[in-house]
Amino acid sequence: MPSTGIASFAPSFSVVFGGSHWASGWSTNSNKVYKSVADNYEDFASTGSDNVTFQEQVTGLSANLEALFYFTKNTVSVTGM
Repeated sequence: MPSTGIASFAPSFSVVFGGSHWASGWSTNSNKVYKSVADNYEDFASTGSDNVTFQEQVTGLSANLEALFYFTKNTVSVTGM
């Protein structure tokens, strides 16, 4: 089980972007995306990990070499390298 500090860690979807693992899709906090420590895809709790909170439910993630896309019920947001 990954080191997350998150009870019942079971994301619905995830991607790898910028050397980190990004995960989301919990029924209890569906508006958050969690970022792992760089180059440690199972550590979501140590220094270097992070999370992003949206105002509405995150419905998907997609990544390419240049950007990470966050899909919510009504919007698409993006983070570049």
